[in-house]
Amino acid sequence: MKEISLETRVGFFVLAGLLAMASLIVSFGKLGNYFRKTYPVIVEFEDARDILKNSKVLLRGAQIGIVANTPIYRIGQDFVELTLKIDDGTQLPANSKFRIDQYGMLGDRFVRVVPPEKLDGTFIAPGSRVRGEQEAGLNAMLASAGPALEEIRSAARAAEWA
Repeated sequence: MKEISLETRVGFFVLAGLLAMASLIVSFGKLGNYFRKTYPVIVEFEDARDILKNSKVLLRGAQIGIVANTPIYRIGQDFVELTLKIDDGTQLPANSKFRIDQYGMLGDRFVRVVPPEKLDGTFIAPGSRVRGEQEAGLNAMLASAGPALEEIRSAARAAEWA
C-alpha cells in the first residue's frame, strides 16, 4: 500500500480548513441570506427613515426575515413601500402590526412584527400589502419634542412680558 506524502496531508488539511471557513462565512454572513427560501410582504410606512437593505425583521425577538431593499417612493403616494423577505415556513398572523424600531439610542434600525393579542387562525398571504405603524417610544418622543419645546418657549416669553 502506498503511503501518503507529508505535502499531500498538509494539502488536505488546508483544503478542509478553507472549506470550513467558507461554510462559516456563508452561514453567518449576509451571503447566507441569498440561499434562504423566502416570500415577500410589502409594508407601507408614512416614514421609513434610516432603515437599510438587509436590516432584520423580528417577531417576538426572533429574526424571521430581512428587509429586501431600501424604501421606495412613487410620485403621488402618501407612503413609502418597504419589501420584506420573510423566511419560508414562518406564518405571520393576520392583523399583525409592523413598526420600525431601533436598538437603543444609536443602534441599528429593524422592523418589528407585533402579532395581535388574539389569534384567529388567519395569516398574511405571500406578496400581500399591509400598512405599517409609525414608531412609538423614545425615538418618536424625541422627534415630537421640537414643537413641544417651542410651545414652552413661547409660553415663557408670554409670561416674561406679563
